[in-house]
Amino acid sequence: MHHCYWGLLFSILLAYSKNTCKISGQVIDHNGHPVATGRVYIRNEQDTLSTLIVGGGFYQFDQLRPGYYQIAAESNTNLDFPSVLINLTRDTVVDIAPVRMAVLGEVKISARKTVASQMGDTLVYDADAVNADKDASTEELLRRFPGILVKDGNIIVNGQPISDILMDGRPVLGGDIDLILKNLPAEVVKKLQVFDKGSDQSLFTGLNDGRDRRTINIVTKTASSIIGKVYAGHGGDDLYAAGGTLNFKDKSSYLSALLQADDLGQGASAMDNLSTSPTGNRSEHQNGNINFSRDYGRKIKLSVGLSYTQHENNISNDLQRQYFGDSEQYMEQKTAITRTESYLVVTKLEYKPDSFNAVVLQPSLGQQWNSSTNAFAGQNSIAGLLAATTNTGSGANGKNLSLANDLLINHRFRRSGRILSASINIQSTPATGDGNSLSHNIYGQDTVDYSYLLKNKSSSLLAGLNLLYIEPIFPSLQLVLNYKPSYQQFETFKENYDNAGGTTEAFDSLLSNRYQSVSATQNLGLGLRFNNKRLFINAMLNHETSSLRGTQYFPKQFNVDRNFKTLLPFLYLAVKGWKNTSLKFTYNVISSRPGLVQLQPYVDISNPLIIRTGAPDLKQEINHDLHVQFMTTSRKGNSLNISFAGNYKPVFINNTTELLNNDTLINSVLFKRGGSISLPQNLNGYFHADLTVNYNRQINLLDGGAGLFVRAGMNVYPGIANGVEDNFQANTCAIGGQLTLNLFKHLDFVLEESLDYSRTKSKNGQTFDYRVNRLVASCNAKLGKFKLNLWLNDNVNSGSGASANRLFINASTSCYFTKNRTLECRISGMNLLDQRMNMLQTATSTYIEYTNSNVVGRYMLISAIYTFRKIKKDPI
Repeated sequence: MHHCYWGLLFSILLAYSKNTCKISGQVIDHNGHPVATGRVYIRNEQDTLSTLIVGGGFYQFDQLRPGYYQIAAESNTNLDFPSVLINLTRDTVVDIAPVRMAVLGEVKISARKTVASQMGDTLVYDADAVNADKDASTEELLRRFPGILVKDGNIIVNGQPISDILMDGRPVLGGDIDLILKNLPAEVVKKLQVFDKGSDQSLFTGLNDGRDRRTINIVTKTASSIIGKVYAGHGGDDLYAAGGTLNFKDKSSYLSALLQADDLGQGASAMDNLSTSPTGNRSEHQNGNINFSRDYGRKIKLSVGLSYTQHENNISNDLQRQYFGDSEQYMEQKTAITRTESYLVVTKLEYKPDSFNAVVLQPSLGQQWNSSTNAFAGQNSIAGLLAATTNTGSGANGKNLSLANDLLINHRFRRSGRILSASINIQSTPATGDGNSLSHNIYGQDTVDYSYLLKNKSSSLLAGLNLLYIEPIFPSLQLVLNYKPSYQQFETFKENYDNAGGTTEAFDSLLSNRYQSVSATQNLGLGLRFNNKRLFINAMLNHETSSLRGTQYFPKQFNVDRNFKTLLPFLYLAVKGWKNTSLKFTYNVISSRPGLVQLQPYVDISNPLIIRTGAPDLKQEINHDLHVQFMTTSRKGNSLNISFAGNYKPVFINNTTELLNNDTLINSVLFKRGGSISLPQNLNGYFHADLTVNYNRQINLLDGGAGLFVRAGMNVYPGIANGVEDNFQANTCAIGGQLTLNLFKHLDFVLEESLDYSRTKSKNGQTFDYRVNRLVASCNAKLGKFKLNLWLNDNVNSGSGASANRLFINASTSCYFTKNRTLECRISGMNLLDQRMNMLQTATSTYIEYTNSNVVGRYMLISAIYTFRKIKKDPI
């Protein structure tokens, strides 16, 4: 075989016809002369095609779909050509000059790709279409996509928060989404798919049950890989951060592991992520997480999630609460130390012996220990005059166990469309705890001291069945039968011992409580499902009956015997047949019984100025939920998302507040004037509506993207303060934008800005305004072996009662000491302006509240980071 130097000239012309592409080009030899005869091959993951070289060395492929292709050429004299990898996307033109084979080797053809595309109701982001640093995390990658916001640890896509995460379609169990995304390297990510994932039962039956969760699926670009990182850092005042991550993948399994510890007061991955503002004082955190998933042949899939957390938080804040309807005001200064330790084990086993049957078993076990020490000083005032004060200290310890097991059995009959599915759920949550409370209280001229020891014990058992049968009537029409019984048993025992003398403990039955209850629900539904190429409709009508039987033994004995009956319609509609557009409509009515704590007339005096108790005569809530979503994406990657959400409750449960103007008996307990009481009550007429519009555009000129969102909402609800019923209306609006730019190969910017405005107005004429202007900017620059990161967050909060301006700046500089950038030395500066306070406003139907919280101040950290990687890319 004779070899000579050959070259390839590929002038790639992409033309679309019904969403297909065309590739044409020319083959030349090393002298630049066209090859007279031969064959050109093109291959992707599914198929290999070939075409003959015609006169002038030209070739052409038609009717190709977008995707990754490998092209190679071969002449009739068996002369080999090197292969060239091409990513075929819409609106892409790639030209490669003639190159001799001796220097050609492997050619990587690159062009600006489409950032976002859409397949039905799934939004797909291409990781290769944005400029992310090799050492970046997946969270940093997400920030570069228009329409995706990372805010306060939450991932928000087109205004909707992400609830679940998948890795190559495999579930990630028991893990914190924010934690996972901060520690997964961006270099392994190929695509991000965002969609509404139904339950395992709905996925098998194809029947939407209203339990969809917004999910992000991370598609990796490697056939097998091992990527990990270990790091350690130290700063002034003995600050520290240390940890390690490991991500392993092959064709049938995936493993991720995380260990980290720090005392920086910012939670997950504080050292390795600049894009965060301090949320509390200096505190210690330890986290461990392991996720494992493996396919055992085609029939068995196993997923396991293990997590362990240990946190200690120091809290210090000032609170100011202004009640509606009068001049009552409550103020509080509080310090607290809370400690939490927990573990969670979740396993999911899927067995599919054939296409007709499937079994899913998902047990979980979790336990949590917590302790706290609190001290606060509070005061009630009326028209500027002091009514009552308290100085209270307390401590508490608790332990709770959570056991759950879900079993799903699916069967598809031989007759097409006939399906039987049964889902069984069992949960048990026992808990115990103890504590103490000591308070000194002044009500006008009277002084009252409380000193108590507390003991708590509770247990809950829940068992439920969801039986679903689908019978085909016509090929596109099926009859649906659904039966959902459930049973719940609950018991709580709260013991309060008077320890005022300091030496004896006297059981106080008036401030103690023992309560047992049993509830049962029967839900029977009948519906139709229609499904063709253009339309999917699922309509159900459910009749639900439920009963609640409860007994309280003290402080005084009484029985609860309640029965509830209601009709609950459900409608789901989806317009199909559009590749780049989706429209979904969901209307769902669900019932919600009062919580067991809300039903108990137990007197809670943990804050002697705000006494809380329950109401045994509460009625259930009926929630009417409406959701409409429209999404479309153009061929150039520009997307438009419009969503509407509405909720209406004819009768709902809301807490009411009343100032004690006189000495008052509350469940046989005497309380002095000057305090207040809060208790749940049924009120009429809650309404909520929210409209969000998101538009995202790809900017090819600057290799970036831009996003714009507009949101408007309205809440209408009644409230009762001091016996006066009032109607409140809270109007909200927000506008914001996002801009990502890659001005040069080694310099990129991300800019986010939003303005939120809310006005709460009562029927009696009181008005409260609140505005939040948020600006977030980040810059990443690389120069040789050096890297600079800068991040700032400017928050301007202003309202009717308070205002604050907080600017947080974080920065880091890194130096790499190895050729492949595996060893990094980093100097980080956090909260460089030493801002020490955060402000938050909360609005309810009875008051407006402002909270100022202390946060960790400025600190510096010097750290060493070692990254190891072994990657084998997917074959074409």
